[in-house]
Amino acid sequence: MYEPYGPFIGCTDGALEFVDDLLDWCHEYNVTILLDVHTMKDSQNGFDNSGESQGWEWTTEYNTYPQGMSTFMHWPIRTASWMGEFNRTSMSYPVINHANIQHAKNVIQKMVDRYQSHPAILGLEPLNEPWEHTPIDLLKQFYWDAYLIVKQTAPHWRFVMHDSFRFDVNIWGGFMSGCPDRALDTHIYQAWNWPGSKTTFYEGACSARNGIGAMEVAFGPVIVGEWSLATDNCAMWLNGFNDNNSGYPMMPCKYVECGSVPYMGDDQPGAPVDPSKPKLGPFGTGESGPSFGLCPVDRDWSKETDAETEAGDY
Repeated sequence: MYEPYGPFIGCTDGALEFVDDLLDWCHEYNVTILLDVHTMKDSQNGFDNSGESQGWEWTTEYNTYPQGMSTFMHWPIRTASWMGEFNRTSMSYPVINHANIQHAKNVIQKMVDRYQSHPAILGLEPLNEPWEHTPIDLLKQFYWDAYLIVKQTAPHWRFVMHDSFRFDVNIWGGFMSGCPDRALDTHIYQAWNWPGSKTTFYEGACSARNGIGAMEVAFGPVIVGEWSLATDNCAMWLNGFNDNNSGYPMMPCKYVECGSVPYMGDDQPGAPVDPSKPKLGPFGTGESGPSFGLCPVDRDWSKETDAETEAGDY
């Protein structure tokens, strides 16, 4: 929206006016806003929440039976190209895309210029969920540059950095020490952990609490910008349409009758769900769609007996 590029030019015309309205509404109702940039040019993590699912190819030609089945691959070959060309053999970035990094900084400058005086704004998080293979030295330099952009124009704003899925005091301890108004953001989910008992998940939450305490001693303020009580990732299309990391979900999912009026409206192709049809493709490395009128949802917790608790079962 702030600095259009490539095939998206024109797609978001008028969108910033809606953002302006949203911020005004938030101010009216005493809602404070942390701006968080999710979509980097060429994707910072390969997830669809970055605007582009990167590392993707059709595999239909490898299937001879049944005829007509369309398949694709994404999760096993996921990549991210915002910071450069990723080499899967060395698991590194031998080629760095400095133009993309500068584009991101240009966007931050435009955001700060536009909203510096808006009373609803708490601050800015310049990059959401850069994946764990992002070169940490370049990521830290980007954070430094972004911090200076923010503080030069909006010195009262808070500045929040995502941990790049590396919540480690050895990485972040002491980083930007002495700089005011900065915090580290970590996202805590247990839905992708190994299945376990209620006690296992309680212990996982307590462990996260201890880790946050240690990070606040070594680094400073920590926020949990995303979290969930979900203990499985059965929710339909959570990881993309018929897409998932190999081996997930790790347990049988619960299926319930799909709603008669889909959330996206009954004027969409294939809506409402036809109860006479099985799961429809194209198929990736996961299956999460409706089947014979039933849709997958999070499974229920069952009451544990003492024996089940000791064994770590549901």
